[in-house]
Amino acid sequence: MKFKATLRRFALLSNRGFVCAGILCCILVLLTTPLLAQGTADNKNPCNSVTHHVECGIIKGCKVAGFGVAVGTPFTFTHSTPISSGTATIPAGPAPGGYCQHSDPLPIGTIMVIKETIPAGDAVSNIDVTPASQIAVSPNLSAGTVSVKVGTGVTEVTYINKSLKVKTGYLEICKQGEAAAAPMTGNFAFTIQGVMGTIIVPVGNCSPPIEVPAGPVIITEISMPGIQLASCTAFPASGGPCQVTVPWTVKANVAAGGLSTQTIVTVTNKFAGTKPK
Repeated sequence: MKFKATLRRFALLSNRGFVCAGILCCILVLLTTPLLAQGTADNKNPCNSVTHHVECGIIKGCKVAGFGVAVGTPFTFTHSTPISSGTATIPAGPAPGGYCQHSDPLPIGTIMVIKETIPAGDAVSNIDVTPASQIAVSPNLSAGTVSVKVGTGVTEVTYINKSLKVKTGYLEICKQGEAAAAPMTGNFAFTIQGVMGTIIVPVGNCSPPIEVPAGPVIITEISMPGIQLASCTAFPASGGPCQVTVPWTVKANVAAGGLSTQTIVTVTNKFAGTKPK
């Protein structure tokens, strides 16, 4: 009876396309069958095979809620490669990282084309690829597209949208030391109300243009021992003066528009004590 039972099991396995020589072989087949089935689920993508011999990486897509876009707003993306394609819905998350999803592993060097379906009343304000060396075709903000090349590890693609109902402008922060004092050196850090992140500006230099909501903008310098905020100026003067409101905080008016109408705020510091030149 035991022999017949073994024969019945052998026959069932044979019907599945396996030929087993002895009970030990049958056990090995039963153990390996699910893995083989899983590895061959997608014959076009070698990274899905347990026996693949190619190096693979992942593309991660992130969505950040920009000015006038509520956190949690869903955005639809299409993505395509020579071996796969599909759609993804990613909710907009808070800056700086947003909310993210990632692709299945893909062979390194594979080109993925990504396109956002831009909602009416919105605009894509930025598309960032990290590392930037993986950009295959430069971002097209008006079309919401970018092509990236799969690299080692994770390649991150971050989209930022803004509402066209919210007027924005550009602010540039410059840093200098008081002319009558000894030379000042080092890096100084600033935060801008309504804008995530910290802006680092070396003495004698300016930040890149930063998109901010148009109108009054509050800029706060992170305090440093032995240093005081002395004054600030704004250009163009037609936008109104820059004002030091409280220690380490200034207020300036930013005009709505593009880079050509940006507002440049220069923050001047001085030493708290007397320092000979």
